[in-house]
Amino acid sequence: MKVNFLVNYGWEWDLSGLSRPQGREELRGQLHSADVTRVDLIIRWGGRRRLSGFLPVQSIYADFFVVDDYWPDFKQAHFRAALAWYREQDITLGG
Repeated sequence: MKVNFLVNYGWEWDLSGLSRPQGREELRGQLHSADVTRVDLIIRWGGRRRLSGFLPVQSIYADFFVVDDYWPDFKQAHFRAALAWYREQDITLGG
């Protein structure tokens, strides 16, 4: 399992180095977040239900789990609930 915490991430910064890529791998290499692999699960706190530009390339097939509490109140129980919920999802990657 790999967990990424992106603090003060901005999609404009991430995509600012893009030129006209010829293929998927070339596109990935031009992202500032190129080291971040495909995202399977996004846990969003504060009751927000949108991506807001978060990792637009890596999160294409990600599932969303929303926690209504804000970050300072985020607990280990929230994380465990998100993982339990994700285990029940039908992962099709768009197919």
